[in-house]
Amino acid sequence: MIVGLPTMADRSLAGTAFGAAAGATFGLYLLLGEAVFGDVPARPMAFHSMTGAAVGFVAVDLVSQGRLDLPSGGRQWLLVACVVVFPTVVAIPMLFSALGHLGAGPTAIITTTEPVFTVVFGALFLAEPIRVVQILGGGLILSAAVLAQRGIPTMPPTLRVREP
Repeated sequence: MIVGLPTMADRSLAGTAFGAAAGATFGLYLLLGEAVFGDVPARPMAFHSMTGAAVGFVAVDLVSQGRLDLPSGGRQWLLVACVVVFPTVVAIPMLFSALGHLGAGPTAIITTTEPVFTVVFGALFLAEPIRVVQILGGGLILSAAVLAQRGIPTMPPTLRVREP
């Protein structure tokens, strides 16, 4: 609902598979991060993670294309700087800090609010319209994140079926 109502273009098997693989990979990343680096402070962990990612991307670019493509103008470098500062230098240490304080499960639940912020920022910075269905979807995402953090049981004890 947060991205709008589905259309025929949304029925891509490859797109659905990549989306599911991204979610599964991120979940595994959080679990491994908690298990292996649980006692490492957030900033050093983020630094090593980002450095490893940068080296990996450079290696993949060199192996797959035989060259390293770099931005060619001031506007492209500005975009790179924005991507480096906001989603990397700011967000990744916050993610690892949440992981250290909350654990993998609660951190993953809270990160499900990302689409809500993406839609809001798209409206603020790119003048993208927000539709009623997106507001409803965003409300469901935020409600689910809040309920999951509060530990609401799935069935109240008074409603459980007693066995004879």
